[in-house]
Amino acid sequence: MSTQSQMHNAYLESQVNSATPQKLRLMLIEGAIRFARLTVKALEEENDADCCEASSRCRSIVSELIGSIHNPQEDLHQRIIAIYVFIFQRVTEGQLAKDVGAVNEAISVLELERQTWQEICKKHPTKLVGEIPMPTPPKTPLGSSPPPTAIPPTGMPVTGTQFSLDA
Repeated sequence: MSTQSQMHNAYLESQVNSATPQKLRLMLIEGAIRFARLTVKALEEENDADCCEASSRCRSIVSELIGSIHNPQEDLHQRIIAIYVFIFQRVTEGQLAKDVGAVNEAISVLELERQTWQEICKKHPTKLVGEIPMPTPPKTPLGSSPPPTAIPPTGMPVTGTQFSLDA
């Protein structure tokens, strides 16, 4: 590993270790956007290996975002989880169907989510006492499919494919 890579990794580690919970969430969202964009680039270049890697990393981050939501039984939290499930679905469908539009829909929603968390970070620059406030779900971009309104039951396919979040 080069010295520059080591310095970059040390900087990132420092950023993560000193970040507030809301800033960490923002960093995850930004990472998901970055890997979703790399998925689009790989699809456009017809590079299946890079597409698979980038979409897998994006989905891993989105899974982490889903798993970090407290009280998933609450209505607001279920709606937010449904948005992340929608993002997960669109990235997966984009990769499998080689559909740049599907991934771009996920990116549009992630960018709205990023804007929301940027505002939360501005309003709450220091560590919050208690739970991180969960923002209201963003509006669906024009021309895209709406996010699901409920989380599919465990073991049931999330989409028309045989994909499940339990896998």
